[in-house]
Amino acid sequence: MTSDLPQPESPLWKESTRRGGVGAIRWIPISAALSDGLEIGIDSDGHWVYDTAEGVARVGDHGRYVHLLPALKIRRVEALKAISDALAAKSLSEDIANSFPFNAIIVEGLRARGYWSGLAIANLEQEGTLAPEFEAPLKELVTNIDQTTQKVRHAAQRLLHKLRTRNDNK
Repeated sequence: MTSDLPQPESPLWKESTRRGGVGAIRWIPISAALSDGLEIGIDSDGHWVYDTAEGVARVGDHGRYVHLLPALKIRRVEALKAISDALAAKSLSEDIANSFPFNAIIVEGLRARGYWSGLAIANLEQEGTLAPEFEAPLKELVTNIDQTTQKVRHAAQRLLHKLRTRNDNK
């Protein structure tokens, strides 16, 4: 993906403080309308980043995607379209959008419980695409009756059934 990025001298690049205040990070902001106040971009190594009041951080650092949970407020198709459009507006390859870690954000949402698990479930129900990495967190939702509403448990059970049926038919 780094081959799709502009030359280092391009005015698209921005230098910001790395989250935690240690060093700087070069990145291209992608002003996609994923949610209120969430600014994402691509760093010079081709990793997705997000901007916070504490600085810019790589998406998925430490295996967590919690800062991108607001992206679940819109459907994956809409999110990827917004990212593609923002990339095209900067004359960047729209193929970069395909590397956005939406599945990892959905998994994070399923594990977050409450509001976020409901949005993750809604995304999966609307889209119908079920990846194998969704199975474990869906099982957790189904079996965790103390921290999950009946509505979410039943929706997770339907999705698990659909995922297993699809896998059995392969």
